[in-house]
Amino acid sequence: METHSIRFATPKAPREQLVLFPQCLDQLVAEDAPVRTFAALLDEVDWSAWEQEYEGCGQPPIHPRYLAGAILFGLLHKVRSTRELEEAACKHLDLIWLLEGFTPDHSTFAKFRQRHAQAIKDLQKQIAKVLVLKREEALLQLIIDGTRLRADSDRHGARTAHAIEMIISELERRMEELRRNDEQAALETDDFEGVEQQEDKRETLARLDKQIAQLQKQRAKYQKALGIAHKRDARAQKHDGKKAKPVRVPVTDPESHVLPNKEGGYAPNYTPVATVESQTGAIVHADVLAGSDEAGAVVPALRAAEALTGQKPDAVLSDTNFASGEVLSALDAEDIAAYMPTRSASPPDNPALRPDPSTPVSEEARKRLPKHGRQFARTAFVYNPQADVYHCPMGHALTPYRQHKNKHGVPCTYYRCNACPDCPLASDCIKGKVSSRSITRDEHEPLREAAAQRMATTEGKAIYNKRAPVIEGAFGIIKLCFGIRRFFLRGHANVRTEWTWICTAFNLKKLLVLASSSASGAPTTGNRHCITPQKRHYGRIMRVFGASFVETIRHRILRALQAPRRCPYVKKEQLPKSTGPFAGMTVLGQVWPPGHPRGAGPRATRQSRSRKSLFQKEIASLRSQ
Repeated sequence: METHSIRFATPKAPREQLVLFPQCLDQLVAEDAPVRTFAALLDEVDWSAWEQEYEGCGQPPIHPRYLAGAILFGLLHKVRSTRELEEAACKHLDLIWLLEGFTPDHSTFAKFRQRHAQAIKDLQKQIAKVLVLKREEALLQLIIDGTRLRADSDRHGARTAHAIEMIISELERRMEELRRNDEQAALETDDFEGVEQQEDKRETLARLDKQIAQLQKQRAKYQKALGIAHKRDARAQKHDGKKAKPVRVPVTDPESHVLPNKEGGYAPNYTPVATVESQTGAIVHADVLAGSDEAGAVVPALRAAEALTGQKPDAVLSDTNFASGEVLSALDAEDIAAYMPTRSASPPDNPALRPDPSTPVSEEARKRLPKHGRQFARTAFVYNPQADVYHCPMGHALTPYRQHKNKHGVPCTYYRCNACPDCPLASDCIKGKVSSRSITRDEHEPLREAAAQRMATTEGKAIYNKRAPVIEGAFGIIKLCFGIRRFFLRGHANVRTEWTWICTAFNLKKLLVLASSSASGAPTTGNRHCITPQKRHYGRIMRVFGASFVETIRHRILRALQAPRRCPYVKKEQLPKSTGPFAGMTVLGQVWPPGHPRGAGPRATRQSRSRKSLFQKEIASLRSQ
């Protein structure tokens, strides 16, 4: 039998080969490596504020430039965990070069990240200021938007105040029982017992003390959640009155809120907000809201942007969630143009906008009147400022009949129509047992109407079209390129610090792109939303629709392909048996693949894991201890 011999290449550096001239660390990294540009940018940062946090005693500490650079470099490469950073500091060649041989452990990274909360804010402002000063036009336009990121808390661990009180009472009962056992074991000590019996009793007493300490720690955690639950219940009752429902508070991270997810469903979330400059895409202000009211982030963002640039913004772009009356009033007082969709925005082909509002809308055009559900929307009624009345689609007048303050304390005027009982469009105008249609107008309504008119112009549409590609592109890069879908830290203050680190890494990525473009001679202006040349078509879609929207649609398409719809008319016996990864998962016509975000089980199984059953299991586990 003939042998087939091939001459293979010999190793260039055998493991046992001695080197006459050893290589230095700088020779292991290419001259055009991005980490060199990254290090050069860090060298230009003023680290004096960081250095003041250290004391001149003990072992010399690692300079904050190395630790901060490692954390930011890890964020740019989807390495967020401090343990992963510790491992990368020993294995990743670029990170070894950046740290110059330092090998910090995970606790050093974790303490450093939380210790310098104010310093990282200053660094984020420094980088944002460098980016904003590179814009070509003097016009300063800010784009404000918020997103949702999961909190580090179990979505099934949210409890109401009543449930938390029951758990605390059960914990106190268990602690009282353990204290009685502890006292009884201490009284049963006999001087004539042997050494082994006395040692066993000491171990028993130590074990009981340890269990009591654990229960006290659990009770403190639930008491903190109970205090937050009472505050949120009081706020909900003040806002909704008798219709208020008990608020569920996540026990693991009680400062988070149970909010809708971007991908569907509810879970403990935080609402981070970013303020982006429209030309360069730099995040000039970053914050995490204490609740879900995004409108409260506009005024602090304006102050931060003005302090950073020394210039008052010319325009603010945002979505409807930020277009509250108080925000519009604050922007109007400072002569800042607001480009925000409001409730007063009318469709372009609205037939209600007729020359004489006192005349009825033609029967052919009534089908195109804007509706909210089955009833006419607010924009189907035209306001006459001279007569201070509203006109309905039939031309009837809605006259003011009452003045009052709404739940936000803003003075309002209520308008009501007296011709509704005999109106042929009453079924499309009023619902339920209401006898007449009414409309509320507060003192901020003229500002909403002015914003709607500004948005309806050609210039306003061109300016507002910048919003989605810039801000949604920023959130898309953070979620897709950085891999950030949830926070790792707990507590509002820690989450705010973590979000500042993330936004600083985003600005640093922008600065790296500008530095590499200037070095290669490419244009240095504009936002680059396309991640790689191979994904150029995907980048175009993100620029048009926004990255968060595209990612949501992609998740829903994958979910639809992986999980067939349940057919309520098909019995279990009529369904074919699944094979492969779906084996044994077909129940009532619904299939969930392994690792599916909704859980690897049918709807009936998910219903058995309801909040009530989980709460009962929690109480039972406490009683069994």
